[in-house]
Amino acid sequence: MTMHPPPHAEPPVATFLYYMDSCLTHILQAEELGELTSSEYTLLIFRSGTNRIYLNGRNKLVNPLAAFLLKPGSSCQFENIDGLAVSYDLIQFRVFEQPSAQPLRYSGELFPGRDELHVAPLSDWSVGLEALSEATKDHTAMGAFNRQVRFQQVLAYLLQHNSQEQQGAQWLHETIRYMEQHFQEPITVRKLAELVQIPPWKYTSMFREWTGLKPLDYLTDLRIARAKELLSHPDFPLREIARLSGFADEYYFNRRFRALTGMTPRQFSKSTEFQITLTDWTGHQVQAPRQPKNIVYLGEYAEDLQVLGITPSGCKNVAGKSSRKLAAEAAALGPDLMILTHSNERLYSQISKIGPTLTHNTHDSVENRLIALGEWLDKSKEASRWLSDYQAAVKGMWRQLGSFIRQGETTSVITIDRGDRLFVMGAIGLSAFLFHQEGFQPAGKTKEIVQTGRPYREIKAALLPLYTGDRIFAIRSEEQKSAEGLDRLMESSLWRSLPAAAQGRVHLLEESWNYGSALAQQRLVQQLPALLAGSNRQPAALARQL
Repeated sequence: MTMHPPPHAEPPVATFLYYMDSCLTHILQAEELGELTSSEYTLLIFRSGTNRIYLNGRNKLVNPLAAFLLKPGSSCQFENIDGLAVSYDLIQFRVFEQPSAQPLRYSGELFPGRDELHVAPLSDWSVGLEALSEATKDHTAMGAFNRQVRFQQVLAYLLQHNSQEQQGAQWLHETIRYMEQHFQEPITVRKLAELVQIPPWKYTSMFREWTGLKPLDYLTDLRIARAKELLSHPDFPLREIARLSGFADEYYFNRRFRALTGMTPRQFSKSTEFQITLTDWTGHQVQAPRQPKNIVYLGEYAEDLQVLGITPSGCKNVAGKSSRKLAAEAAALGPDLMILTHSNERLYSQISKIGPTLTHNTHDSVENRLIALGEWLDKSKEASRWLSDYQAAVKGMWRQLGSFIRQGETTSVITIDRGDRLFVMGAIGLSAFLFHQEGFQPAGKTKEIVQTGRPYREIKAALLPLYTGDRIFAIRSEEQKSAEGLDRLMESSLWRSLPAAAQGRVHLLEESWNYGSALAQQRLVQQLPALLAGSNRQPAALARQL
């Protein structure tokens, strides 16, 4: 018998019995996608690298030792974005509820509304994991007993730490909100502790555990941030800036500002006179030129700048280059701004030493990309004008194609790349263009990829029928091994059994069709009607229709 709690109810953890089935370490190779469907409760713990996880319709970046709990029947995908192999642990266990002498199998939520678990400090968490890992190496009967003991300790750590989290989040939010609203007034740790009725010594310790800062250091950061805003007005008196930022006097303000920023308030004001603070894709706050003159673009889709009337002084490909080599090439161009289309923090750290660097998400829609670039580069009007013309052209194109596409017609875009690996494309490139309210709808499980904002998903060939529908667009890689792999797939009995293949509704296209830059998407407005109409005036990029 399986029991389920009411939605969002706190589970009766005190009555549960926990039994670990396995604890294994796995290796995810560079650029490989991991996929996991849990039959039991599963703890997924990333050991190294920066990873992106796709779970419960959301995706997020996660760092080493992050822990996620999957309940039975749930699934997720994840990938390493550092370009290196990464290890991760999978701990599978069962839960039983014991209201009487007969334990009952339990499969509800252990932490309602949460899948990522809070672990702090990381040193304690790491020690517990290492002890469990060591215990799994002993295959004796006593070793089996020790494994269960170590597992109970790890689980107790999670249960205790995450049950405290809800209480902690409440008092933490309350005191931080108070600091944000009253930072101009005198504030002491005692006053903050009294607000939430916690002893001052304990309040400081808990605040530091949750935020990494002492309460008054956090308060000082708030005040310095406010001072930076006021310093953007060069004629504002320092005495008034100090008062409005919550500092007791101008002298103390100068001393604290210099200690934390490395420059005096007036030096900071002069340095930002022609600068603007921008937030990039991965959350960095960057002081960048208001009107950069020498932009170096590092990554793909540099054509996006062209539609805004900008010609970068240099464009460098990120793939296959070490961070040191890429940084050297960028530095040689003397940029006053760099745009990096990668979320690798190690790479960003190396590049940003040269000068202001903004990370840019080229997996985002063309609309969002151009809006971001327009705001960063003082080209918002140009971005708005281009997007307006482009959207009107797309709408006209779909209206023109009404006679070639049935209402609700489904499609998918597939390719074989990186050797002999099969991918279904999602919210990127050609598929992002095809999936339109007045155009095609994503076929089968392709819809899941699109809804979660994934650029693509790697699948086994046997699963292809679950992802294909009325029409298939197949992208042929320029890499010989991958191209030959696609040829073999399209000659297989599995492929011939697909309805789209049987009805001759497969389009075999060159790789350039799947490029997602603004200019490439603009070209598709002319290319797609010619393709679907079967015109003899089809562009050279088209290989053939099957």
